[in-house]
Amino acid sequence: MLNDVDQSLRSLLQAAVPTNGGQPLVSFQPPTPEWAAELTDPVINLFLYDVREDLGGQTSDDADVRDSGGRVVGRQPPTRKYQLSYLVSAWTKDPEEEHSMLGAILASVPDEAAIPPEHLRGRLVDQGLPVRIKVGVPLTGANTWDLWSALGTPPRTAIEIVVTAPLVPVLRTDLAPPAEQMELGVNKGTPGSIAPVPREATPEGKTEDMPKSGRKKIDKDAPAPELEARPGKRWTTFRVREQAVPAPPAD
Repeated sequence: MLNDVDQSLRSLLQAAVPTNGGQPLVSFQPPTPEWAAELTDPVINLFLYDVREDLGGQTSDDADVRDSGGRVVGRQPPTRKYQLSYLVSAWTKDPEEEHSMLGAILASVPDEAAIPPEHLRGRLVDQGLPVRIKVGVPLTGANTWDLWSALGTPPRTAIEIVVTAPLVPVLRTDLAPPAEQMELGVNKGTPGSIAPVPREATPEGKTEDMPKSGRKKIDKDAPAPELEARPGKRWTTFRVREQAVPAPPAD
């Protein structure tokens, strides 16, 4: 993705910045004194000094990709965006020509603040997403004096270009195969199952387990017993339809 942005900027700036010899050279080499000593033609240098992810508006969920029949054939991770910051300087033997080149760069930003499609290169073309560009913004997390000092180069007139480029992750197609059938089973239980322990209400409004003497085995085919209503007592009966539980030994 970085190389695609570099080539897109090269196409944009070579078309926007005229020089006496035609299109200027565009270099992405660090502008060190050794590099500058070898220059013979006008050059626009774009030094990529900062790369960071743009977290604004990013989604966290994958998107389902379906075929013509509606079946999910892949999942697309969310698009990520990265801010690429370039220190841009012009290099000629004439300072006025350098200023003219930098002025042309400032004027090259389109009204929609995106690199025109005809200048996009590589995967940026296939993605069909806008590549945002800002020119002349303040440096983020650095200043020009520190950058020139770190490069060992005397300070020069420079501007900054910030490109916000999308990166679409690879489509995930290693999905589990869809279910072709579903089987459901029901355990009918066996005679002699033990019903859950009924609980009765106490005068204080609490509940407590019914004594063992009140527990009975329930025949799955027998009708539910009729319980005599007792003042102040609440009883609940259960019919077990789940897996049988062995009966406890007799007291």
